[in-house]
Amino acid sequence: MDSLLLLSYAELTAQGSPIWWIAQVLGIIGMVFNALSYQCKKQRGILTMQLISSCIFMTHFFLLGALTGAILNGISLFRAGVFRFRGKKWADNVLWPCLFICLSCLTYVFNFTIFKTTLFPNGVKIADYFIEVLPVIGLTITTFAMRARHASVARKLSLINSPFWLTYNLINISIAGILGEAFGIISIITGMIRLDFKKGKNVDEDLIYRDSALANDEVVKDSTNNA
Repeated sequence: MDSLLLLSYAELTAQGSPIWWIAQVLGIIGMVFNALSYQCKKQRGILTMQLISSCIFMTHFFLLGALTGAILNGISLFRAGVFRFRGKKWADNVLWPCLFICLSCLTYVFNFTIFKTTLFPNGVKIADYFIEVLPVIGLTITTFAMRARHASVARKLSLINSPFWLTYNLINISIAGILGEAFGIISIITGMIRLDFKKGKNVDEDLIYRDSALANDEVVKDSTNNA
């Protein structure tokens, strides 16, 4: 029975199938939101865009049969939802990043235990251990990026993160993911040039949060500029 279910899932998500093409279209939409996120001046705008992107890419990877990418994007979706409320005491708790990193590590472990049959029907190869850890490292880096106090630091960490997901997407032949990361890297660099290296830059504009009380006031004042 399990073999039949696995075969059915593999056939539905096979390259060139209708499901595969739907996945690629969804991925392109997710790519657009992810790329636009790095043009936002404030962390709240970045997180809102990435919240939408993670939701779309979670579905994208699932329809491609890449369960690891789907699960980690699900964690990213949860993480973006929490970090969008930075400045509030409950969202600033240091236990949140610890939880997200632990969940990503558990996903890696589950890949070779609970999901082993589904992910590696032909057996686990040594290379698989290195491949599956790539998005886990990427998720960890972006977790620190989302905790950064300065938007410029968040962009730099995101730039470091992108090659890990890009490599994972190349290996899994995720066309939308490959294009998304490539355009994302370009967008990050553009955002850094436009926002981080401009002359006469106001340091306060780059500061995401000083403390929770001030953060709540800044959210109200900047609500019309966080596109």
